[in-house]
Amino acid sequence: MQSVRNGKIGFTTVSASNLNQVSPAMDMYSLPFLFKNEAHFWWFLAQPQAVDLAKQMEDKGIKIIGYIDSGSRNFFTQKPVRTPDDLKGQKIRVMASPVRVNTMKVLGATGVPVAWAELYTALQTGVVDGAENNHPSVVAKKFYEVSKFYSLDEHMRIPDVIAMSMKLWAQLNPDQQKAVLDAGAPTQAYMRGAWKISEVKDLQALKSNFTEIISPDKTPFVKAVSELVSEESKRLGVEKTVAFILDAQKNF
Repeated sequence: MQSVRNGKIGFTTVSASNLNQVSPAMDMYSLPFLFKNEAHFWWFLAQPQAVDLAKQMEDKGIKIIGYIDSGSRNFFTQKPVRTPDDLKGQKIRVMASPVRVNTMKVLGATGVPVAWAELYTALQTGVVDGAENNHPSVVAKKFYEVSKFYSLDEHMRIPDVIAMSMKLWAQLNPDQQKAVLDAGAPTQAYMRGAWKISEVKDLQALKSNFTEIISPDKTPFVKAVSELVSEESKRLGVEKTVAFILDAQKNF
């Protein structure tokens, strides 16, 4: 992202969660159970509040020209996770996000930042007891070979963003800038459909590889993190936006 900001890289895709190091407010997307489902998630990304969040990145040297689906995140572990109590004492790999680490803490687990490339070995050797990610990522890295259970709790939905360097943006004339934005919309739509196909296909593959696929009751998980969501939204300065998102859940 630093290379995007200083103009050495023109475009990239990155998890919105990773942008918290540039703008802490972007860590809002890592808040657990923020979105009720996929429809709620995409609805918000089209709202003015999401546009405002993205606009804030421009002062940091990054222009967001679209979003890419990265699905819901679920736990894959050595022991079954059916309730928050099942996470107590477990070491769970997370991305280096304060919200992610704090989420594991309130669920009774310890959030351990581990590099993505090192996670397979970390699971294999017991450095961590489990991790969390989306269906295609679990299939691609064959994490079912080093973990037994997959819990479909869908605790987070974090968008990837299509990011552009503001230095490159400033070099374009108005027609070129319009062309970039016009390309962003169909790219987002295409990837959304392609992701859905992959997600459905990969979940079927996971059903054949994990010892058990668990569909837990989400209610106790939501209750366990409710205070955290309130505290973190205040810390990140997105309290009103989070309240808007949570209030909209009743419509989905």
